[in-house]
Amino acid sequence: MAVLRIGAGNVYIANKVRRRAVARAAGLKCHSWGWSEGTNLGPLIRRRTDYHALWPMFGFKDMRDATDCPMMLRKGLQLRHFQMTQVCDDSNPTKVAHDRVFSVLAYKWNGITVAHIQIHPNAVNPYDSPTMGVVKEFVKSMIRLNHMMEFCEAMGWVLVVTGDFNLAPRRDKDYLTMYDLFTAHNMKWKVSGVDGIAWNDKKLRLVKYYPIKARPYGSDHPYWTVADFARR
Repeated sequence: MAVLRIGAGNVYIANKVRRRAVARAAGLKCHSWGWSEGTNLGPLIRRRTDYHALWPMFGFKDMRDATDCPMMLRKGLQLRHFQMTQVCDDSNPTKVAHDRVFSVLAYKWNGITVAHIQIHPNAVNPYDSPTMGVVKEFVKSMIRLNHMMEFCEAMGWVLVVTGDFNLAPRRDKDYLTMYDLFTAHNMKWKVSGVDGIAWNDKKLRLVKYYPIKARPYGSDHPYWTVADFARR
């Protein structure tokens, strides 16, 4: 049985062991991997012989924020598409709510094209008021995430979304979240803390879900997320 392995992990902006983090992620042998808070990982990934580094080249007003969600693609896979899109702006307090840039990577695997979207929206709380600036920018990022998802589906690509969701699954919320989008797009999800993975359950069957302990690799999150899938 051919197995598709996809992973994602937060590395924390002040990570002191980034080389170890990249080596650990590569050692998991995922077909694709998405990073959160991945500023300065590019040179480390580019030195590897087993993965391509997918990284912004130009066009962002704040490259620090643009490099938040870089991705890795296993060499030997056919790249179909890669794009990083700014999905919202700063809002006060800017210490918490930065510009956000999500990434989408599409590649061929086992006769299908997989669209792996990596996200890292601003941190919000289900009880925050929808009128708060940070919530308005969060919702803006969700609307643009939905556009990204719709584009991938229109292309006939199979959706997988990973990232630091910055919001645990909750039902008592008053504004649009990624969980609403996952439901609307026929996706299931697994979340460890606020880091998770969602997939098109009509096209992919979950084989195994691996929460990876992340703190030994400099993250301030308890887990990275890795999952194995088979085609339905």
